[in-house]
Amino acid sequence: MCSVFGLFWFQLMMMKGESMHTSIRSLLSRAVRSRAAGVAVALLAALGIVVQGLAAPAVADVNPQIEVKNLSLTKINSAEEEQGGALHVDGLALLKFEWDASKTTPEAGDSFTITLPEQLDFHSTLERPIHYDEANVDLGKCTIDGKTVTCTFDERITPLVQAGNKNIKGVGKFQLAAKSSTTQEELPFVINGDKAPKTVQVDLPETGGIIVGQSKYNPDKRIYKGYTGLMKEGDTKATWLFHFGGPSLQNALGKTFDGHTEQIITFKDTLGAGMKCPLQSVILYAVDSEENPSQSFELDNGLESGPKTTDQGAFEVTGKCEEMAPDGTTPITFKATGPFRAKTN
Repeated sequence: MCSVFGLFWFQLMMMKGESMHTSIRSLLSRAVRSRAAGVAVALLAALGIVVQGLAAPAVADVNPQIEVKNLSLTKINSAEEEQGGALHVDGLALLKFEWDASKTTPEAGDSFTITLPEQLDFHSTLERPIHYDEANVDLGKCTIDGKTVTCTFDERITPLVQAGNKNIKGVGKFQLAAKSSTTQEELPFVINGDKAPKTVQVDLPETGGIIVGQSKYNPDKRIYKGYTGLMKEGDTKATWLFHFGGPSLQNALGKTFDGHTEQIITFKDTLGAGMKCPLQSVILYAVDSEENPSQSFELDNGLESGPKTTDQGAFEVTGKCEEMAPDGTTPITFKATGPFRAKTN
């Protein structure tokens, strides 16, 4: 069978209004109980947060004289940092646009809409404000229904108009998720579809359209920490991971992994302030290896007592939360046990 890899994910509740990141205090505190074994182990942590309720889309009247222009798409990660290369299925893109109400006299209840192409979805359905930078004030809200966002001005726009403001305009942005592949280099976005539909072709990042990613074994993969999946506002958990490449872990420990000898690897992490236990889930997985780059295989569920026997051997993963410190941080310790193998990430 293929070389082994592990992953853990654990689920915790998050306190309202706090940040959602952890700091690695000591990633690998103790790694080997015997002379050989082991391979890559990844740690996934799902952390819950308190979520605001979703507002129903507002009843609005599209004003076709409100222009929506200069739409652009940029490949990003969940932190909204720009990324290189073509957009992948399940990847993120940032839609930016300008709105311009200078050619009309906007009133409370006026709106404009943007409808996405079939290959893209809104990454978050939470309500967003319409912000007017010049006066540093919100003038309404944008609500999402399916593939259409409707941005509606409210009564806060009235005093601006009454004060003689003729040049009310601004910018907006939304994170989008790629849901299907395409070879097209541009995709159609529909503006103000209810009354005066206008289709705008928007360039996709780089070239190649939206592509499907392929699994590939990387023998030089290093230890890193992050989260799997795509985080968005309103999510109730994040799936954190510690990822260890087999060869790099062997080099770090000065050991040879043979896939037969039991090994215990201990991980220590610290939850940032705002997260809290109890631990809700910890799972150990085997994933890509030189022999099978696309494998994804559960080795053990940490909430079930005792090791789990698989055709790759008997494995066990455990996780324990310590007492929360006065600064709100919480130490967590994870242990992965089993006959891990080399040439795996």
